Amino acid sequence: MSRSLIPPLEPRARARARRGLRAALGRFAKRMILVLGIAGAGALLAFAGFHFAAELPWFRVARVEITGTSYLTRAEILDAAGIEAGSSVLEKRSRLEERLEELALVESATVERDLPSTLLLAIDEAEPVALVAEPVVVPVDRAGNRIPFGPRTAMLDLPLLRVVPAGASAPSGLPTLAREVSRLAEQMPEVFAVLSEARGGDREVTLLLGESGVKVRYRPPFSEPRLRAAILAINDSARRFPGRSPHEVDLRFDDQVVVRTAALVEAGGG
Repeated sequence: MSRSLIPPLEPRARARARRGLRAALGRFAKRMILVLGIAGAGALLAFAGFHFAAELPWFRVARVEITGTSYLTRAEILDAAGIEAGSSVLEKRSRLEERLEELALVESATVERDLPSTLLLAIDEAEPVALVAEPVVVPVDRAGNRIPFGPRTAMLDLPLLRVVPAGASAPSGLPTLAREVSRLAEQMPEVFAVLSEARGGDREVTLLLGESGVKVRYRPPFSEPRLRAAILAINDSARRFPGRSPHEVDLRFDDQVVVRTAALVEAGGG
């Protein structure tokens, strides 16, 4: 019969081992209770300390720096955020951001602190790209969403969007038309600067450019090279035929730039 390499413990030895294990577990439990108690007390003290500090005069808001605004006034921002004399710089930033984002002109807001007494507000405003008449003129953003600008609308120098017929479905509806104008502003700002109106109709877009209202017709989405070709054709036609200024440039046909004069359009040519 094989013999065990570890001899069996005597009853007294086994009892001593059990008592030692219980004592070790007891000491461990006491240490854990002590550690958790200290941690809990520390968290409680930190919480109480934060709220106590928020009431101290050193942490009163003395300065507010606002960036990213073009249309909202400082007073409107401070009023929306609830920042006034006596406000604490330690107020929850998420709460301030939520208040600011309730403003219709604010897409997002970020609040930072520069202790002890400065708040930094970064505002991302909704950017109007055009106007629609309903019949009151209302600005819209790049997605065609109406922006409640109120009296500020009068200061906007933006092209008018017109969906023909009214209520036309995608892709020639207001959202597509707004996206086209927004892309034009980003990629060809020199053309956007002379754009007076954009019309969306039967799956096509018509841009009215300059004081003479030269029309550029194309099927969305617009191509920058094609639109640059249209501008070159307008300038070339005006230079070569000063008495017959171009009335319309048609980009609806692949690989073609068709220039029509007013007389040709009236005669039904093209």
